[in-house]
Amino acid sequence: MSGPGTTSGIRGVLLDVEGVLLRGTTPLPSAADAVTGLRRLGLGVRFLTDTTSQTSARIAASLIHAGIDVDGGELFTAAAATSAYLQEHHPDARCLLLNDGGSEELVGMRMADPDDSTADVVVVGGGGPSFSWKQLNVALNCLLGGAALVAMHGAPIWHTGDGYCLDGGSYARMLEEASGVTAVVTGKPAPNMFLAAASSIGEPCGRLLMVGDDVVNDVLAAQDLGMVGVQVRTGKFRPTDLQRADRRPDHIVDSIADLPELASALAEPRAAARRDPPQGSFGPGGRPGDRVTYGGRIRRTTPKGGAWIDARCSRRWARGRQGSPLLR
Repeated sequence: MSGPGTTSGIRGVLLDVEGVLLRGTTPLPSAADAVTGLRRLGLGVRFLTDTTSQTSARIAASLIHAGIDVDGGELFTAAAATSAYLQEHHPDARCLLLNDGGSEELVGMRMADPDDSTADVVVVGGGGPSFSWKQLNVALNCLLGGAALVAMHGAPIWHTGDGYCLDGGSYARMLEEASGVTAVVTGKPAPNMFLAAASSIGEPCGRLLMVGDDVVNDVLAAQDLGMVGVQVRTGKFRPTDLQRADRRPDHIVDSIADLPELASALAEPRAAARRDPPQGSFGPGGRPGDRVTYGGRIRRTTPKGGAWIDARCSRRWARGRQGSPLLR
């Protein structure tokens, strides 16, 4: 493992899911043991994912099936962040959804017909076979007619058992270029999911690790917020990613299996493990109504204006939802 500094006092860990803990629904080696080790250190653990092809309940089920315990208030998804953003900024809009998956997580959205080129908002999710030339042209004509463009995340590629695939971020950038409309990103690398997860732990960004397989959208985006970035060499990671990046991750490890050792070296010494706050609470120092900034566009990872999000984490699995930031 490598790292440029001697950062210490870590009190929590944010974990990307796809490529760090799982590949699809298959656990990566030592993932469950690593998460257990982090909890034994008394660290708050949260899971962040830009996966939009599965519901939050299914993602949680995959983690649990892999031996990784997760409560509703510990999982933050791009779909939930998108739903919150749309309810705040486009509450009555007709939305054209491009997503290789369902729309169950997009609560309260009014869906436009797939052939409707007069929709008010174009929402781009995870890429896949459903992103046809015809569907992209419908989206383009919506944008040229004045529609807003919302990207559920900014990742340009993802990795599967069949190799690398184009993801939603690539399509969103293409639509930006063709239409001249700038996309608002709701998932990573925009700050809102990172900050909402930090608020749910009840710790400042400087006390948190963010672990990801995407140098730009996971690791460097978190470092922009003051978190300690940890790059794993699994998932979509390629050595050329480090060469292309404008700076280095704070730490690089081979896989999630190496994380407990690194976290132990960086963690603040404690006499006993601190338990995570119960589901629906706000953690030490957190209060109902605490607010964090929302911002970030398709090519920016730093906050840039935008709305305020109320970092409450009280949605329950029983209601088919999850802990997620709620936009006022």
